[in-house]
Amino acid sequence: MIKLKILFVGPCASGKTTIANLLADATENSSGDYHPTQGVRILEFESPVLNVNNKPSKAEVELWDCSGDHKFEGCWPALQKDAQGLVFVYNPSAHDHSRELELLYNYFVIQTNFSPKNCLVIAYQKQTADREAKNITKLCEYSWSWYTFTDFDSIQNDRPTTSNIIPLR
Repeated sequence: MIKLKILFVGPCASGKTTIANLLADATENSSGDYHPTQGVRILEFESPVLNVNNKPSKAEVELWDCSGDHKFEGCWPALQKDAQGLVFVYNPSAHDHSRELELLYNYFVIQTNFSPKNCLVIAYQKQTADREAKNITKLCEYSWSWYTFTDFDSIQNDRPTTSNIIPLR
């Protein structure tokens, strides 16, 4: 069985926890209220079918939901140790998120020589609803896009450009 450690990083209130909960199927206890992650939160689950070198494999997955608060910056080297993947999450509507995302990319990828091939960018934006939602983790209430890096400079004007970021869905 393969073990995977994947870090979720991004600015505060970008949706890292919501997406990590959805992927780990840990949505039953979500109240819908915003509670900033303190340091890191680790979600563990098994992935029954993972394609590795064209062979089906099982994987033990650890999703490390990292706080976007810079007061935890001193912990980042320890969090990144032995990580196989990085997921950058940002809100394209938040004017400061693309600048913050660039700083995080510089720290987690450029300075540590982490492979951009093992990075994923998710542009996530909560949709406003006319009525109160009882369970905000329902996927239908959000819009999100997945991107991979070919050149991080393509995050400009708070939105990725299609010339250097490839949509995955």
